[in-house]
Amino acid sequence: MGSDNQPSRDRPMTVDAIEAQQCFRVCVGIGTMLDCGAVVVAVMLFVLLMPGLLFQVPGSSRCIEFATFRTSGASIIIHSLLYFSFICLFLIAIRVHFYIG
Repeated sequence: MGSDNQPSRDRPMTVDAIEAQQCFRVCVGIGTMLDCGAVVVAVMLFVLLMPGLLFQVPGSSRCIEFATFRTSGASIIIHSLLYFSFICLFLIAIRVHFYIG
């Protein structure tokens, strides 16, 4: 009656068929929640760690200067290292997740 290519309603679905169904749901967006944790953490850290916006390490006249709206090559390197370390901390070590959907 039925061909071997299509699963029968009497037989249970195989693991491959279940994975294909879940993959289709994820691709189409049916019944899934969006994980925005990485995006939110990255944007917040990028804004907060911009050299000169809130603080600048090293400053031009002191070790730390606040709200100078200026930057230098050394402060860009220091703030990049701070950004990388905080991203690793929040996304890899703590595993921050925000779900929308």
